[in-house]
Amino acid sequence: MRLVRCYIQGFGVLHEVEYDFSAGLSCFVSDNGSGKTTLAAFIRAMLYGIGDTRKQNLDENPRKKYFPWSGGGFGGSLSIELADKQYTIERLFGAKASEDIFTLRDTVSGQVSDRYGANIGEEILGIDEEGFVRTVFLGEGASHQVRHNPSVASRLSDAVGSDGDVGDYDGAIKRLDEGRKFYQKRGGSGEIAELAATISGIRAALDDIEREKERVRLLEGELAGLEAQRESRRQARLLLEERLGEIGREKERAAHERIYRERLENLEGERRLLNSKREAFGEAIPTVDEIENMRESWSEGRRLRSEVEHSGGGDDYLRLSRLFAPGTSFEELANVEKGARELDSDRGAAEEIRENRDSESKRMAELFPAKLPTEEEIKEHLQLTKRRRVGPGLLPMIFGVLVAIIGVVTGILVNPVMYVFVGTGIALVVLGTSVNASSERKRRDRVIAFLASLGVRCEGDLAELLEGKLKDLEEYREI
Repeated sequence: MRLVRCYIQGFGVLHEVEYDFSAGLSCFVSDNGSGKTTLAAFIRAMLYGIGDTRKQNLDENPRKKYFPWSGGGFGGSLSIELADKQYTIERLFGAKASEDIFTLRDTVSGQVSDRYGANIGEEILGIDEEGFVRTVFLGEGASHQVRHNPSVASRLSDAVGSDGDVGDYDGAIKRLDEGRKFYQKRGGSGEIAELAATISGIRAALDDIEREKERVRLLEGELAGLEAQRESRRQARLLLEERLGEIGREKERAAHERIYRERLENLEGERRLLNSKREAFGEAIPTVDEIENMRESWSEGRRLRSEVEHSGGGDDYLRLSRLFAPGTSFEELANVEKGARELDSDRGAAEEIRENRDSESKRMAELFPAKLPTEEEIKEHLQLTKRRRVGPGLLPMIFGVLVAIIGVVTGILVNPVMYVFVGTGIALVVLGTSVNASSERKRRDRVIAFLASLGVRCEGDLAELLEGKLKDLEEYREI
């Protein structure tokens, strides 16, 4: 009999695994607890099944010991080759032997075969399960005490026969001696010496490999240190970039403040000039046309006064009397001339004020193409750009964190089923975050809609944009 392959649906630590066996010797090398002994016990169970027992010790109760750790079906299949024909043994184990299901199939055709029964191991090998355990199957922790087993003794008796025991023994000793001489020749040239040299070379290579592994571990440690340094430097670079951005914004803000102060100083100078003119003219400041008319009248009066001073009367005097009230002296005319001169000098200042006012109006029209807002409207929407410390989603987030903590604690101390509350808590935290994000989007949309109603393009930081618009509007209101 030769083992071909096996499929383990569930058997102890093994679950949903397959193994293919080579035609010669199959070796399984892995860490402790990975399932090597469990695989051997599975092959034994496929050949002989699992008997019933009331023993509570797991080592003496294989049905309880190898019940699948991960749940699911308890059993699997084993494909074997007998005289160039392959069979597949299928077993599903229940809580007791009467609930077990055994099926034998022809591996090639897949048809159910009745060639062997549920005790297929004893039928094929000719020894019972105890004999199998004592000879072929040497499990972990197995006893090496020699005990008589009838099935093994019968099998050996059939193979050897009582008459040929001595002759077979002498022949066996002779073959062993010949083999020893072949494999261990004199002078160290035998196969054993060659194998010893090969093993020595392999051990040296393994030592080299271990040294290389140690070197690789050191290099990996250095690499991890370099990765940590790179991450630290990346974080430092991000901080520097953020600081450079702040410095740039501070410089831009300082430039805006400087321009604002210059404009404010110019505005204060113009306001002082305007106040001085108001004091000079009283309550009503004349228009440019009125100043021009007064200037023309002053020029005409000056010319006529000069003519009167030289002529001493006549028609020119009569024309002057129509321009001025009766009894107007030359001193009063001189005051009029002085006022006209002041008006002439103030006309340029009035025109400059008007030009400044017109330029500010044009600038406001460029800043607010659609309409001119009030300072209260800008301040109200400026508050919407500031991030709130407490959002509407804070309560479900706090509640979600509490639920998750309760789920972890109760899952550890009470019942693992309580871990489901961890998912509920995480869902509440995600919901709270989503609500906060939705609230911030609505506030931002209100600000964008407000700026759109003013005809302002939304570029960059909305808070800085609104603060700049508020300063411009305050300057314009003062002008």
